[in-house]
Amino acid sequence: MRFAVAVLGCFTATLALAGADDSRTQLDALLTRVRDAGGRPYRFHLRAVAKQSADAAADTFTVDDDGPRTLLRRCSGQLCSGTYLDGETVWAINLNDTALPLEPEDSRRITLRAIEGEAFADPGFEAGGGHVALKVPLRLNDGRTMLRVAVTAPRGATLDALIDRDTALVTGVRGQDVAVTYSDWRAVGDLTLPFEIDSGSTVRRFDARTIEPAPLGAPRGLAPRIEGGSTSVAFASLSRPTVDPIVPCSIGRERVACLFDTGNSGLSMSLELAERLGLEPLGKSLQVRGLGEYETGVVTGPELQIGGARYPGAYYAVLHDVQQYGYDVVVGADAFAHATVTIDYPAHELRLAPEAASAAGDAAIDIAFENFLPVTTVLLGDTKALLAIDTGDESAINLSSAFYALHPGVFTPQTHARVAGIGGTGDELLGTIERVDVGGFSLLNQPIGTTNRSLPTAQGHIGSGALSHFVATFDYAHRRVGLSPKRGDGAIATPSAVKR
Repeated sequence: MRFAVAVLGCFTATLALAGADDSRTQLDALLTRVRDAGGRPYRFHLRAVAKQSADAAADTFTVDDDGPRTLLRRCSGQLCSGTYLDGETVWAINLNDTALPLEPEDSRRITLRAIEGEAFADPGFEAGGGHVALKVPLRLNDGRTMLRVAVTAPRGATLDALIDRDTALVTGVRGQDVAVTYSDWRAVGDLTLPFEIDSGSTVRRFDARTIEPAPLGAPRGLAPRIEGGSTSVAFASLSRPTVDPIVPCSIGRERVACLFDTGNSGLSMSLELAERLGLEPLGKSLQVRGLGEYETGVVTGPELQIGGARYPGAYYAVLHDVQQYGYDVVVGADAFAHATVTIDYPAHELRLAPEAASAAGDAAIDIAFENFLPVTTVLLGDTKALLAIDTGDESAINLSSAFYALHPGVFTPQTHARVAGIGGTGDELLGTIERVDVGGFSLLNQPIGTTNRSLPTAQGHIGSGALSHFVATFDYAHRRVGLSPKRGDGAIATPSAVKR
């Protein structure tokens, strides 16, 4: 033990006394050794596959790396979801390969990718805005001492790459609650790659690693084909009153009603429609959540047509309790991600245009995404709240019980009602809020409530009850929602015109 400490102290002193040129020379020599040891894996599209068992139909975990980009997929049979890092932004991916940016972005993941792929050792890394610096070695708990390089990728956090002094292989990463260890090194072509990655909470042991011939492609999602560049369709007439954007559509040979629902993370259809189409569930069950939750199946649905727009065949979650509300298809994030969707509540009309179109409106609100739902910050009186924009919720403002417990002064309950939603029912306290500020407008005297069941996203929802005062244009590509108020609507004012 004393010998190890003495060696470490001697090495530290040597680095401290070395001049800047000597330190840079040592760093360059070390980076050259790293490149030669690993074989420069950052130049290739690499695939790693781990199976949970030897069964051919077992769940699999696949990692595709290609330079600064990485794609992680967890698959049960043909049903897959995961994340995609494009070099700067991390995207969540759903069953239909729809990708929406994760918020907040984790800058550690960007640098971790640069270290795992050994791109930090490339001479072009610093020219592209990255930074590397030699640090004193780090002694691990097992007694080994690793060389250490501080790495900061462009837009990334600073993490330490740990390098074996004998082999020059990157054996780990440390910093900012990150502790990753790489082991079980094997030859893959001319490369030397780890087959085990231990991040503390999980250990990945890969069954195979390969060099892929084609570059890694970004997730594609579902892009509609729109006749004439845009299309419009009037809201459907239902036997019950509703403010929700429900429009006629067709899927396969069935003409049904579709709810355009920003509160749905993908696509869904009723159990009754799945049976009429003769669709059988695929793979394992899926958990769906609303006011309650239950397990259900996933089916492959045929082409969906909405006005002059056609969405290709896709995966649909099967919902057991939606047909009672007057529709059979719930059109969620998959349909919004690659189109500009305008819900003209005053005109009772829905319009679809390509995603390149801008979010027109008198004002625009910035959105982020949580569980594939758009979220934004609004003012409830003088209280800030992060709310999911949920066009499938007929309420104006619906708060989570946890948020209301922390802010009971937001509104005074005046009554309560039994409400129903996906997966169950709940008891809702109801009242009125004098002012809700959103997108440069104030909505006055709006209904507001809170349920005794937890909402799965954000601190509550702003629903079609509030949005019905506007023409709302959803522009997921630019992370915005454009708002134009209904002309002559007395419930809308600018914040400056409201007494506080």
